[in-house]
Amino acid sequence: MRWQSLPLVAGFAVLALIVGSRAMLVEEQRANRAAAREAIEYQQLLSGLLSLAQEAENGQRGYLLTGEKSYLEPYRSAVGAIPGQLARIDSLTAPDDQFVQPINHIKDALSQKQAELAETIALYDQGNATKALDLIRSGQGKAVMDEIRTSMDTVRRISAAAVAARDAHTDQVETWLRIGSVAALLAIFLLAGYAIRESRRRFLEVVVAQEELVRKNVALGSEIETREKAESQIRQMHKMEAVGQLTGGIAHDFNNMLAVIISAMNLAQRKLARGEHDIAQFIDAAIDAATRAANLTARLLAFSRQQPLAPQIVDANRLLTGMSDLIRRALGETIRIETV
Repeated sequence: MRWQSLPLVAGFAVLALIVGSRAMLVEEQRANRAAAREAIEYQQLLSGLLSLAQEAENGQRGYLLTGEKSYLEPYRSAVGAIPGQLARIDSLTAPDDQFVQPINHIKDALSQKQAELAETIALYDQGNATKALDLIRSGQGKAVMDEIRTSMDTVRRISAAAVAARDAHTDQVETWLRIGSVAALLAIFLLAGYAIRESRRRFLEVVVAQEELVRKNVALGSEIETREKAESQIRQMHKMEAVGQLTGGIAHDFNNMLAVIISAMNLAQRKLARGEHDIAQFIDAAIDAATRAANLTARLLAFSRQQPLAPQIVDANRLLTGMSDLIRRALGETIRIETV
């Protein structure tokens, strides 16, 4: 039974493996989507940081070109927003993340850029506009912005490569899972076919066993009937043997009684032929033998229920004593009959 249920267990195991693999793939795809959303948010924060740096630079240049304080509003707004933007970026950057180094470069470059912007504005406020413009023309600010853009491009490349690697891994897993699913379905079909074949075979075995059981029951019934017939024949033979023994004994008794009667009548005839008339004892002997024959006949009729029943109180000992001859002849000489 354990080996017969093995295909079913194997089929359920394959199904469980497929379902588990599918669940793992779904979970991995969910993680990939979360990572992609995080990468997009990271890129948006970096783009926002670059925009703040550019707004600060534009405000600084507008102020230097026009001398209008209103141009410093974008500068002040951008400089005030940069720390918060960096804090949000830091919250998404793990200590062991590969983004740590380029983000640190961006922070250093931003610090240099803010220092350069603040220095030029301070020089302009001090009335030294020429020196402020010379500082801008030196290219120091542009080099810092280029460094910021380069570091941000590095972060974007690393992020895109990580997302691509995760997608490639997911695609590979999905491909293998698809192949495994097809193979598993094929295995399930094979196991199902095997299970159906085994079930059919066991069903046929049960049918054959039932037919064999019916056949053996019929044979057993026939054998029982044959034995009952044989036993009935044996019992009938025993009955016939008992009847034969009883008949032989009764015939012997009747032969003795008839011999007494015939002998008594022959002797009486001889006496009468000689003119002698003392034949009373012969007649009495014949009558006694005839009486005993009549009694024996009556007992035989009562034994065979041919005589009308006349219920009466009897002495069982005397009855058995009177029937002892019949019983003894029916049972045989090897069994002794005694009455108390």
